[in-house]
Amino acid sequence: MSNPLEDKLADLAQRFAAQASGQAEAVRVLVREGNMAALGELAHKLAGIAGMLGHPSLGQAAIKLEETIDRGDDPRLATDRLLRLLDSL
Repeated sequence: MSNPLEDKLADLAQRFAAQASGQAEAVRVLVREGNMAALGELAHKLAGIAGMLGHPSLGQAAIKLEETIDRGDDPRLATDRLLRLLDSL
């Protein structure tokens, strides 16, 4: 017998994975534009969603990017790691 909550989470996880390339492109656009505020907001959202949907490494990478931006540090390494993980979904 199917569990409705598990089915819903599985559906959300599939949709998240299907949208990963679009999220990666959004990250790339924000980096090109130099829009660190919007990049930090996107990283924050990705951190929560990824962790909830069973992608803890991706969630941790997004948190790292958000923290890097908040400190005003160079976000290139954290961005590259996040992009690699998004591209791998």
